[in-house]
Formats: sequence, C-alpha cells, structure tokens
Amino acid sequence: MVATGMGGFVGDFEGRAAIGEDRRAAGTRLPRQADETVGGPGGEAVGQVLLVDGQDVDRVVAGLAESFQVVRAIIEAPQHQRRLQRDGGEGIDRQSDRMTVRIDRRDDGDAGGEAAEGIAQGAGIGLRLGHGVHYGKNAVLSRLPLPASRRNLPKEQSFAQRLIAWQQVAGRHDLPWQGSRDPYRVWLSEIMLQQTQVTTVIPYYQRFLASFPDVAALAAAPIERVVEHWAGLGYYARARNLHRCAQQIVAVHGGFFPKTAAELAELPGIGPSTAAAIAAFSFGERAAILDGNVKRVLCRVFGISGFPGATAVDRKLWQLAEALLPENGIEAYTQGLMDLGATLCTRGTPHCPACPFADNCVARRDGRQKELPEPRPRAAIPERRSTFVLITDGTHLLLERRPASGIWGGLLVPPEGDPDSVLATRGLTAVDCRKLPDLKHVFTHFRLTLQPVLCRVAPPTRIGEPGSEWLALNKAADAGVPTPIGKLIRLVASAPD
Repeated sequence: MVATGMGGFVGDFEGRAAIGEDRRAAGTRLPRQADETVGGPGGEAVGQVLLVDGQDVDRVVAGLAESFQVVRAIIEAPQHQRRLQRDGGEGIDRQSDRMTVRIDRRDDGDAGGEAAEGIAQGAGIGLRLGHGVHYGKNAVLSRLPLPASRRNLPKEQSFAQRLIAWQQVAGRHDLPWQGSRDPYRVWLSEIMLQQTQVTTVIPYYQRFLASFPDVAALAAAPIERVVEHWAGLGYYARARNLHRCAQQIVAVHGGFFPKTAAELAELPGIGPSTAAAIAAFSFGERAAILDGNVKRVLCRVFGISGFPGATAVDRKLWQLAEALLPENGIEAYTQGLMDLGATLCTRGTPHCPACPFADNCVARRDGRQKELPEPRPRAAIPERRSTFVLITDGTHLLLERRPASGIWGGLLVPPEGDPDSVLATRGLTAVDCRKLPDLKHVFTHFRLTLQPVLCRVAPPTRIGEPGSEWLALNKAADAGVPTPIGKLIRLVASAPD
C-alpha cells in the first residue's frame, strides 16, 4: 500500500477505536517500541495503533477489508511540491511512503513474521514510516485503493452479524414464550427471568399464564392471588410491580402495551433493559439490552474492567451496547445476547471453544475469564435473626399475611416474635412448645437466621384476627408462602405427633 507523504495515522476503523496520530519534525527518529502510545492519552497502544480499553486489534484493523484511511499530506514547501512532481509521485527523494505491518502473534500464513503489504490481522502491529517530513495543518484524508493482497480476503463479520449467525444455529428456539410477539407474554417472561434461571421460570410462567391469560385478567385479579402464584420465585416486589403495571396499562393505555422502549420504561417495574427487550421482541424496535448476562459478555469480549454496577462502567457498557446494535435482525441479535450469556459465557465456567467470539475475546486472550466482569467491592453482609412461631392444633397451622411492602410482602408466614407474647395476644394457650433447628436464608443485602419455635395448642375457640388464617397443615406449604417458610411447614407436617 503506497501513500504519497503519508503521516503516521491510523483511522477510526471501528466506532470504538480512537484515532492515533504521529506528527514529528524533520529528522526526528520514529519510535520502534511496539508499546509506545501514539496520539492522545487514555488508551492502550499496540505499536502505533491506539486502542481503547484493550480493544482487540483484529477489529480495529478490520477496516482494511474496505479501504485504508490515511493522512495524505499537502506539502506546504514549494521545494517539496517540485520534488514530488519531479519524482513522478513516487514519494519525496524517490522513496515510497509505505506502511509496514509486523505481526506479533499471527498473520495470514507466516506467524510471527512480516504480513503481506496492507494485511493486518494480528494481536499487535507496528508501523514504520519514512522521510520524517513535517506536514502542515492543511492535511486532508484520502481513500486509497484496496491492495490486491487484501482484496481477496473475506470480509470480517461484525459483532452483530457473528452473533446473529450463531444464534440461528446454536441459540435457544424452544422456550415457551418464544414464537410470539404478544407483548404481555414477552413482558411476563422478562420480569420472571430477572435474577432467576430459565429452568426455574418455565413452570411458573406456564402456571401464571393459565391463571392470568392476558393483561386484563391480571389487572382484575386480587394482589393476594398474584403473590400466591409468584411464591417461590423470590424477589417478590416483582409480583407487586407486575400487578401495578397491568392495572396501569389497562387504566391509562386502554389495555394495550406502549410500543417504544422509552414509554415502556415509564411503567412500574420495567427498567431500561427490560423495556428494550419487550420493544425488540414485540415491536421490532432497535433498542439495546444490558442485563447481567449481557454485561458479562461485553466485559469479557471487549476486556472492560471495573465493577459493571459502577456509574462510569455502566455508562461505558450502555454506549457499547448501543454502538453494537445491528441495522436488521434485532430479535435474533437480542436473543443471541441472552443465549450466549446464559449457555456459554456463564459466570462460573464459560465454554469458550464453542463461543462465536473465541478468537476475538479479550478475556480469553488474556486468561481473565474468571476475573471479568469484576465483582462488586466486598462489604460485610449484615446478619439478622428472627423468631417465627409455628402454631398448630395438630391439623391446622396459623399463618399471617405480611404487609404489601418489605420482606416477603403479601405472603403468608407464621407469627413473628416472642412465643409467649404471640400466644397471649391471640388468646391461645400452648400445650407444648419446643425449638426447631435454625434455618439460614440469604437475601440480596443481608443474611437471615430463622429461629422456629413449634407450639401445639388446643383447637381455637374463636376465629383468628384479620389478616391471619388457619390453614390445613398438609396444604399450608403450598399456600403462597416464602421458600424457607415452606421448608419449615413441611418439617412440621412430616414430624410425628
């Protein structure tokens, strides 16, 4: 590749690559170190290519598949112009101005050697430019013809194209909520899948859909019934927000879901990423998702350091997610991101050989799969202890419904507190009380130790207080109770008298 009066410049081959320039006065020796930064600060230098945040040079130099942008200098000095004309365009002083690409790891056939002119497909390159001529401020960009050595190479697929192709062959296509553009079903599945694995969600989704087949049915249902269907999925605020959202869609939007991610994000319980997923799958909107799985994929493939929940890192990830969006095929692309994070680029042991980005992944290249994404800075997890009184007459168990907000909001649990006080305030007399083994349960922000006490009482002579229910002991565990409470109830129900 020849460019008359070429300055040391590498263009913006992809939107995430920074521009690096090297302009030096005549006679200044050009750098030879492969790690010298050229251009502005803030990136990683590989040779004289300035990369942002460990961006793989393969993607940066992939622009050679189309053309190469260089600074074609307009030589200000008349003597240079005369020389240029005299030498027939072969460069100043009859020297060709060439870009030599050195491959540190591999090239198109001679690993560790000199790549063919104009070919750059390695993990590190260095440029060597001649003349040391100082160019003026009037330099302009020129697009050079594609060299024959590069013209015959296949065009490299973009991130989105590669992901879509992988999803169509290896992605998931048989999930119960797939194959439908019904925004109600898409919304329900997206809310349930937050912080919850697919295998756990599927039976809940099917059961929920059978009871509440559309948004109007969900909006009209009592919140207690909605919460009961959610029992066991955890993060119960999702169920309450689901109910509020359904009511708002019916009351404000006439029973129809808004069609844009921006409008969807204004509804209760729908964040930007969930809104984008609903808009993409239901209405084909070109919107970026960024849930936990997607953050993990992007952090590893592009080598993004820092805790993804930190403001600066989160902003960077959103910018990247939006820059990667395809012009077409948003549904397959969005599903592909989800599938890749859930099936291959997993938290514990990623299956790198099967990944469509195995050759380009920064984390794999650097052996940092277990380091990226970086975890939240550790803080001591608060410990809490609470006594739950399981009151039974031998065939029934007393449960109380918790307030709508707070831990286990809207679910049924045994009375909480000192056993004597709990019994006294309800007019009950214990025949026998004994402690059961402690049970630990971890919430998002604290760890709870449940201290259960089993109290057997004579059959009650009056109906329980409002908010409390006497349920059949053999059915109470399935009556919309939190998971750890269900374990305690089953323990009591199976214990001999």
